[in-house]
Amino acid sequence: MPSEWYENGPHSAIEDLQLGRPIIGANIGGIPELVVDNGYLFRSGIVEDLVDYLKIFEALTQQEYENFEMKSRQIS
Repeated sequence: MPSEWYENGPHSAIEDLQLGRPIIGANIGGIPELVVDNGYLFRSGIVEDLVDYLKIFEALTQQEYENFEMKSRQIS
């Protein structure tokens, strides 16, 4: 979620949580409140941060990914 808006209830993140999906989101608006041990936050507007977290995410083991999924379901 490379959002640049300061929305309090980002629908995309809420939908991700309902589906049990991990989130890689910008550290802006209401997104940080929805990323609690279920993904990664990057500095908004810093493309290199997003790229770094995408690479980390891509290298997750199946167990690590499933842990993120479980945490997302618990938050929703």
